[in-house]
Amino acid sequence: MQTISSYKNKGFNHQEMIEIELGIEHGIDVTVYADPKYYSHQMSEIRQGLEKGLDVSIYADPNYDGSQMFEIRQGLEKGLDVSIYVDPKYYNHQMSEIREGLEKGLDVTVYTDPKYHGHQMSEIRQGLEEGLDVSIYADPKYDGYQMSEIRQGLEEGLDITVYADPKYDSYQMSNIRQGLEEGLDISIYADPKYDNRQMSNIRQGLEEGLDVTVYADPKYDSYQMSGIRKGLEKGLDVSIYADPKYDGSQMFEIRQGLEEGLDVSIYADPKYDGNQMWVIRDGLEEGLDVSIYADSKYDYEQMREIFQGLREGLDVTAYADSQYTSIRMSEIRESLEKGVDVSPYIDPRHDIRQISEIREGLEAGVDVSIYADPKYDYEQMCEIREGLEAGVDVSIYADPKYDYEQMQEIFLGLREGVDVTAYVNPKYDYEQMYEIREGLEKGVDVTVYSDPEYDYKQMREIRKGLEKGVDVTAYVNPKYDYKQMREIRFCLENGLDVPEYAISKPNYDEMQKKCLGLEEGNNSVYTAEPVENAKKKEADSEENIRYRRGRSR
Repeated sequence: MQTISSYKNKGFNHQEMIEIELGIEHGIDVTVYADPKYYSHQMSEIRQGLEKGLDVSIYADPNYDGSQMFEIRQGLEKGLDVSIYVDPKYYNHQMSEIREGLEKGLDVTVYTDPKYHGHQMSEIRQGLEEGLDVSIYADPKYDGYQMSEIRQGLEEGLDITVYADPKYDSYQMSNIRQGLEEGLDISIYADPKYDNRQMSNIRQGLEEGLDVTVYADPKYDSYQMSGIRKGLEKGLDVSIYADPKYDGSQMFEIRQGLEEGLDVSIYADPKYDGNQMWVIRDGLEEGLDVSIYADSKYDYEQMREIFQGLREGLDVTAYADSQYTSIRMSEIRESLEKGVDVSPYIDPRHDIRQISEIREGLEAGVDVSIYADPKYDYEQMCEIREGLEAGVDVSIYADPKYDYEQMQEIFLGLREGVDVTAYVNPKYDYEQMYEIREGLEKGVDVTVYSDPEYDYKQMREIRKGLEKGVDVTAYVNPKYDYKQMREIRFCLENGLDVPEYAISKPNYDEMQKKCLGLEEGNNSVYTAEPVENAKKKEADSEENIRYRRGRSR
């Protein structure tokens, strides 16, 4: 007696075990398919065949996949001579077409050949069902789509010999067939020199009774043909643009102009591309003086900027210069729209961001001549502009020897009213300047550390010591790095005697060990944990301060 337990741990997956269990439940001999060489879909087909009493030995072979087994089983159920297609050389779609042919009593030998793929077999089968002479297209040289076009032509009684030729793809065949259906003179375009879209344009023209000889020439691509055909439909004088020197987009713009009654002679010239023609046509439509920009020296985007300025009633001569990029033109145009003119301050070396800073300064009413110089980058310009807007003496830092971050520190000091002469020197980087400025704002004696020998981190430790009122002379020495300075400062702040550290010059790890009272024999006056927490809190606070600094003030 068959039991499911006997098949456990035999290498079958869950789905395969389900198929075996179903077979046992239905009382069939599952040994026929309970074999690891079959996967679940194959098992299912064999099981269903056994349940229906079929001779599954015909297809119980792992060389057939589940879909092929399905087609064979379907044939057996309907009593067909499946031997015609029981062969692994046919894939499931081919088997399906042969089976359908057998079901309908057709002579399937016409197409039972693996050289035909499923779609081709389908087209031949459909032709046989319609009683057509399929020998005309039952040839592997035609793909399934070409066969379909020939079959449809046969069904409609057309002279398919005109296009039943593999030199035409299915789309070309379709256009020729549709022309035959309409009774058109397809000889005008039934030529492989035309692609399907060119054929379509000629066919549509013939359907509308147009003189297609104007454009039925392979020198025109389908887009050009479409433009000429649409012009003929509107009764336009297409001779103005029916020339292969114009591409499809150029033809479109000329045709649009003709439809609107414009003087297209202004731009009907191949030196203008389609986009340039478009802007000139837009200008003519709005009654603008397009002569200002109807020149091929301007690209499309430059033309568009001049067009927009004219439409706004601006004096575009301020920027109608082909040497300006469209982006630069845009900045000048926007400034004119806001009632300011940046053009007197523009230099060819200015980039768009520099121009933007000049425009913002003019809008703010400051003297932009102070910084409208290409020697300043846009960020330096920004710092000078903001200083002018704040009313500080920008002459102190309006010098390219300062980068924008140094300028920012000087500006902030001036704004806060501190004596910036303490750090107005390019030998200080902006971070050193920051530390000196912070010290000045806190009222400490910055002369103690305003020396470029100290990096900004060392300066910070000295500043913090001064702010805490400790005797920083214990560590005001460039020989100590900022970590060492920090350890000495913390010890001083917590009442430890530190001169020995300064004298013995220990490394950072030794200093930290002594300061935390972890070295044997050192009686610390404070515990390690609070000090370390204090350090972390101070470091986080300092980082937040530095993070908040920046361009937004």
